[in-house]
Amino acid sequence: MSTGQRAFDGYQFDNCLAIKIIRGLRPEIASETLDCYIEFAKECMN
Repeated sequence: MSTGQRAFDGYQFDNCLAIKIIRGLRPEIASETLDCYIEFAKECMN
């Protein structure tokens, strides 16, 4: 969301991606994203 691309852009949306997400894969967060938004996103992803 903060990068201007959909989460996991470049990955095939399938069971393999789901397993990677379960194992901790998270979408990229742009470096210029405000800290409060980064913390909010991390809380939502856990």
